[in-house]
Amino acid sequence: MSAILATIFNSITLVLLGILGALEVSKKASHLTFKKILWGVLAVSVVFSLVFQISASIHERTYKNDLILRYQDRFEDKLVTERAEAAAAINEYLQKGNWDAVTNQDDIDSMEDVLGFFDELGFYWKHGEISSDVLYEHFYNDMRTYCQATMGYIHDDQRRESKADWECVEPLFNELTRIEAKRNGVNVTNCVWDMKTLQDNLTSEMRLKH
Repeated sequence: MSAILATIFNSITLVLLGILGALEVSKKASHLTFKKILWGVLAVSVVFSLVFQISASIHERTYKNDLILRYQDRFEDKLVTERAEAAAAINEYLQKGNWDAVTNQDDIDSMEDVLGFFDELGFYWKHGEISSDVLYEHFYNDMRTYCQATMGYIHDDQRRESKADWECVEPLFNELTRIEAKRNGVNVTNCVWDMKTLQDNLTSEMRLKH
């Protein structure tokens, strides 16, 4: 749309220049007046072109979806087993209240893979490759399912290992939570799923393995 409007304005500019040229040739406008009008028309044309180019650039950066669609395909097709096992690990943690009591290491490993996936998304978001709005539309519910109960696990691992594993997960999760809270008119601190909703979503994810 922006490109079409820019083309229209450029066409109008050419028409005006043609008219002004005719006026100059026919001596109906003085040379000085012609120059002033010409420069004015050119200035307006340049301003409109810049405005439309900037608008198009902002729109593309905000809503471009090629990268997010690749990640969505990967999440839905390549991480099915990992998602199911990660959900099982989180569900067991919710039942026992202690990550050390989660007995299946494969489930824990899969959970870390899923967190790594969200960390990649957070990295691209941090560097402006994917917008918050696009990530919210595609991954908010998934991040809520896998991240609401795992922030403590992330913090413990980061302290224990003195490293920055999953450093982009929490900032992205907080940003998407902020958007959810704003859309629902609630405080961010109240923007959490209750235990039943969370476990229902985890149960749905666990069924992916069957």
